[in-house]
Amino acid sequence: MRKINIKSKLKLVLIEWEDSVLGYQGWKFIDDNINQTTIFLSVGFIAFEDEKKVVLYPHIKNKKRKGLSGSGDITIPVSAIIKRKYL
Repeated sequence: MRKINIKSKLKLVLIEWEDSVLGYQGWKFIDDNINQTTIFLSVGFIAFEDEKKVVLYPHIKNKKRKGLSGSGDITIPVSAIIKRKYL
């Protein structure tokens, strides 16, 4: 079995990012939801990054003929990123 050094191809990163909150679907006091957002932590290999977005893949598979493939990708807007830590 051939081993692949994923770290030499893709960077593994932990990204903390902020997203919107879908409120309770019913009647409530407006003041109860004014300052709510959700903070997420996502870990994955950076497959693509530009000035607007970062695409992470937490699951990577080495295909012998066509290179890497991945599953479970997420695209995070750069404007939503609070911090990142390379692992």
